[in-house]
Amino acid sequence: MAGPDEFVESSTTEEQLTEDNSFQNLSLSPHDVLKKAPRTTCTGTCGKKRRYYCAECLVPLLPTLEQFPSVELPVQIHILQSYAEVPQRSTAQHVALLAPDYAHIWRPFPECVPEFEQRVTKGAKTGTVALLFPGDEALSPEQAVAQLPNLEHVIVLDASWTKSTVLLCEPIFKELPRLTLPAGARSRFWRYAPKRSEQSEFFSPDKVESLVSTVEAVHRFCEAYNIALGKSSGLCDNLLWLFAFLHGRVKNVYDNAPQKRRRLMSKSKGMLDHL
Repeated sequence: MAGPDEFVESSTTEEQLTEDNSFQNLSLSPHDVLKKAPRTTCTGTCGKKRRYYCAECLVPLLPTLEQFPSVELPVQIHILQSYAEVPQRSTAQHVALLAPDYAHIWRPFPECVPEFEQRVTKGAKTGTVALLFPGDEALSPEQAVAQLPNLEHVIVLDASWTKSTVLLCEPIFKELPRLTLPAGARSRFWRYAPKRSEQSEFFSPDKVESLVSTVEAVHRFCEAYNIALGKSSGLCDNLLWLFAFLHGRVKNVYDNAPQKRRRLMSKSKGMLDHL
């Protein structure tokens, strides 16, 4: 999958861009500042030219940091990013960029496990740490509020479905309670699961709509968890601020390139018909 820069390097002009209404029901900050953002040198350690943000250094690259929305989450989110995931292609970086006080990325997983254990799970009280991953005994956000009243940390795996089922064998997850996502709208992600993912128990026609990207998963859980706590809806919507903007860029690229769209739809076996 291409990085965010590649979706704005096409010949599509600002005047040709159509409005993307896929996220009209969310309370998102305006995207005007992103539309005008130039490529700029990362102010982090890499020193590379980027647009919008640096996925490696997790640094926003807009004129002022205040132009990036800052989201408050109901729990601390710990994203364990697989060694195989490319930061520039992952939506996990969106979570850390938009909720820097509440979200942390640990990579590469599983090599990062010893440090993660030392700083997060070692000595943690029972019921304060849980894993967001489906399972027969996984708790819904509503059940988590009732059964895990002291929940503080939620672990999220950033990996393909095939890799995640292997990574689950890590001893760190053995005793942790699991959480599951509430039913929701189909994923808007522009990546599709590769053919080998069809071998996973989670990849089947009746479960396809549960295959969401990392940022969508975190948003969906936090939104439902907040509501279960009695808070207002929409408090976490800006987690999808970057995602929604890039979705619109991708949609415009393929709407203006019919041949490219046909090839993509053929390879995705209908998984991207919503794009």
